[in-house]
Amino acid sequence: MTLTEFLLDRIAEDERSLPCINCRRPVEPDGPRELGEFGHVAAADPRSDFWDNVCPDPTPVPRALAECEAKRRIVEMFEDECKRRDIYNRAYDNGQLTTNQDLRSRLASNAHCRGLEEAMLALAQVYADHSDFREEWRP
Repeated sequence: MTLTEFLLDRIAEDERSLPCINCRRPVEPDGPRELGEFGHVAAADPRSDFWDNVCPDPTPVPRALAECEAKRRIVEMFEDECKRRDIYNRAYDNGQLTTNQDLRSRLASNAHCRGLEEAMLALAQVYADHSDFREEWRP
């Protein structure tokens, strides 16, 4: 599992457990539920108190939802910049970067990628107690 995959999985888990703005209960308690017959959400045991914990009109807290989206955007920026860095580095290795501007762009891309990697590592620290967290992700 890559750092990117790890973070996207944790962000998705966070989104599933966001509190509802109306009642403060989780929008999806206990994570996603399986769809039963006719596409309805089915609890394991209809006599259980599962439905007591489900918000009848789930609306996630906007700030918390925006926070998840911001984290996802950082991951996307990291992926995009690393692709750009790899293109520059391959071109450099092949002798295709010949101007000072080309070389400055390569160095800038490498620096941006490293800075975003530091941001990704900082985001990952929140989930350090997760079983999929890797020690090499500690700053």
